[in-house]
Amino acid sequence: MHFRPVAIATWDFGLQAVENAASILGNPENRGNEALLDAIVRGIESVELNPKVSSVGYGGLPNAEGVLQLDAAIMLGNGSGGSVLSLQGFPAAIPVARLVLEKSRHPCLCGNGARKFAEQFGFQSVDNEKLLTPYALQRLEMFQKQSDQESNELSDTVGLICCTRDEDTKESVIAAGCATSGSAFKQDGRVGDSAIFGCGLYAQNGIGAATSTGDGDIIMKYCCAYQIVEEMRHGMGPQKACETVVTRLQSQVPCCQAAFVAVNCAGEYGAYSTHQGFSYAVWNEQGVQVNQVSLSKSNCPIWKHLC
Repeated sequence: MHFRPVAIATWDFGLQAVENAASILGNPENRGNEALLDAIVRGIESVELNPKVSSVGYGGLPNAEGVLQLDAAIMLGNGSGGSVLSLQGFPAAIPVARLVLEKSRHPCLCGNGARKFAEQFGFQSVDNEKLLTPYALQRLEMFQKQSDQESNELSDTVGLICCTRDEDTKESVIAAGCATSGSAFKQDGRVGDSAIFGCGLYAQNGIGAATSTGDGDIIMKYCCAYQIVEEMRHGMGPQKACETVVTRLQSQVPCCQAAFVAVNCAGEYGAYSTHQGFSYAVWNEQGVQVNQVSLSKSNCPIWKHLC
């Protein structure tokens, strides 16, 4: 397949992610898995550290007890991966996910174990109070005053896929990453699809990668990212693969709100969603752009941004 380097990320704030990823992948000297890891982490972390993004990292809305708990994962196309779940005490989770990939004997760590592992390798945790922005505190106060303390507020995950060339093998290599603060005011310890391999992200060299955003409590039960990559393995392009899996998901859970982006190892990309209003950012040989998914059905519901 003809190789074309590419980075694609979910949502308008994904523009920040692909621009930061492009600052690495756009340099011809940066190739292979190390460059992919650098690009994924730099891209996603830039969004996590943006206090204006209320669904990811610092700036994200806390759980029902007022604690910011982050999930993040990164997966290389060679099958290696690192994931952290319910991580507390840090403004960004994707660097810790990379640490797990590179230093842990397990691919996934959660809660206090993830925190201690990060601290063991020099990451400095901070008090939760320092991780809540004024907006997050305001929203938390509003939530705590509600008579109904149940919350089903969805969040917009940042997912990023990068594809470049391995200079040794001359073959394209691919990686995916994602990060989220999860559903706003979620139950303590709740984890969605984002940082679960095969659910919120999946990558395989020679085939492609996919990542998701939306209702993680539903998406995680259908392994959607893995399904998209499998459809590409069987010959579908990334756009058709995303459309196929969305249609399949809607046939099983009509009310689900979900969206996906995908890239194959030729550098072709695709995106599709259950609802109108899903946007994504792309960097490739044509530059950087933000696109809006256009659905063929005129009666499709509008995406609800509740964070």
